[in-house]
Amino acid sequence: MGAFRVLSRKLINLSRHSLQNLPIPAKHLAHPFPASNFSDGIKSFSHPWQYSHCRTLILESVSSEPVRLHRLSDSDSGIVEVHLDRPEAKNAISKEMLRGLRHAFESVDCDPSVNVMMIRSTVPKVFCAGADLKERKNMTASEVQSFVTSLRSAFSFLEALRIPTISVIEGAALGGGLEMALACDLRICGEDAKLSLPETGLAIIPGAGGTARLPRLVGKSIAKELIFTGRKVSGRDAISIGLVNYCVPAGGAYVKALEIAQEINQKGPLAIKMAKKAIDEGLEVGLESAMEVEEECYKELLNTVDRLEGLAAFAEKRKPSPKRALKRLLAFHFCNCCVLEAPKATMATIDESPSAKRWLPLEANPDVMNQFLWGLGLPEDEAECNDVYGLDEALLSMVPKPVLAVLFLYPITQKSEEERLQQDKDAKKDHSDRVYFMKQTVGNACGTIGLLHAIGNVTSEIKLSEGSFLDRFYKSTRSMDPMERAVFLEKDREMEDAHSVAATAGETAPPENVNTHFICFTCVDGKLYELDGRKSGPISHGV
Repeated sequence: MGAFRVLSRKLINLSRHSLQNLPIPAKHLAHPFPASNFSDGIKSFSHPWQYSHCRTLILESVSSEPVRLHRLSDSDSGIVEVHLDRPEAKNAISKEMLRGLRHAFESVDCDPSVNVMMIRSTVPKVFCAGADLKERKNMTASEVQSFVTSLRSAFSFLEALRIPTISVIEGAALGGGLEMALACDLRICGEDAKLSLPETGLAIIPGAGGTARLPRLVGKSIAKELIFTGRKVSGRDAISIGLVNYCVPAGGAYVKALEIAQEINQKGPLAIKMAKKAIDEGLEVGLESAMEVEEECYKELLNTVDRLEGLAAFAEKRKPSPKRALKRLLAFHFCNCCVLEAPKATMATIDESPSAKRWLPLEANPDVMNQFLWGLGLPEDEAECNDVYGLDEALLSMVPKPVLAVLFLYPITQKSEEERLQQDKDAKKDHSDRVYFMKQTVGNACGTIGLLHAIGNVTSEIKLSEGSFLDRFYKSTRSMDPMERAVFLEKDREMEDAHSVAATAGETAPPENVNTHFICFTCVDGKLYELDGRKSGPISHGV
């Protein structure tokens, strides 16, 4: 299977979707790719895969809420803070605050751009005082049980987040407050911190994970002592028994936590997630099974751009750069969904005529494609190209939404050519008149034609700059048939010059023999279409 590139709408001050799949939610069906269309349509190119439904994430929160999300910016943009802000009750967890915590954790879980999460208090001298006992006095026994169950579930969800989590403890972390900190991966406290599970003094026991997580962290004997007595542990004592990772001077916990978060944020995000998975799952099984978990996680990283960037950085004696990783050419990465045989002969991506005009191949680089499209009249705030590094959940989660079109880059082989000719022969010509399609008569122009197919079928969704090249091109060719459009493009010197500039703007020299080919997938009138200029017409993959 080849590499994907998607054309996506830019979302300004709006939400981003949980990107566990390329299709968009049903409420956005005006945009391409309802889930069934995309997965069914690509089956001929890959093994089937499954998708789960999307959820919506909005990081902005109302300032009066007891739990708020705050995203850091610039080089710290992968770090998100959960702010506890209920000063009138020392951050005691009420029903409302519990709902806020759960929503915050779920929101972070949905956002693929978050690499590290910190939980901190905005209330001086207190992290979290535990459950709101004043509110609990008015609860029935069943309501109390329901609340505790929900609290336990929220902290289990926190613990299961794929990204590292850090609790920043200044002052008191009591009962449920300490249990929330125990559910985090790392704990940083100030010297004046007071940590305790005092529930036995109320004739109950810790109910949100304290009896399970504390002994796993500090050992059974110490955990029993702390729970039996309800004794408060100072910051210095907490570091000595392994309850926290660092104890710093009072008021310095946040600075230390941010330092660690920044260090993690600079590492490969997928590697961090796999490391957490290997450690957490490995501790729940025997050593032999833990080694199998580690092997599985390691394999997940072998073909990622993060790893390729890491190797390149090592060879070049520099630090790995996430931005450089995102720009790394996808043309050399093919998903392991299926095995493609090596080319038996050199095959250029031209029409059947060997005398056809040939352009320089357009580099499979979203930066190059974006500059190309933006220069031709696609406003930057309307749409942009983004990489799709593979079809597993973690890699798909990097794709912005909504998706307008998908460009598929695949290696040309003898087998793929035979399949292309047979598919073209068997294809049903039932496409809508609204499908914008053009033939390819210019060699190596498949990238440009793929982009023209992508934009041409979503002009109702995006606004081109008035009078720009793209605006004039589509107005001139809209009423033409596919071959007339191909001839128009072949004779268009302005497009040829723009393509030439874009083709020489990338990071690699164009190869002499091109053995890859771009095709476009887009959705028109509720149907998924495959648009390949080397075929006689659009291929419908149904609704």
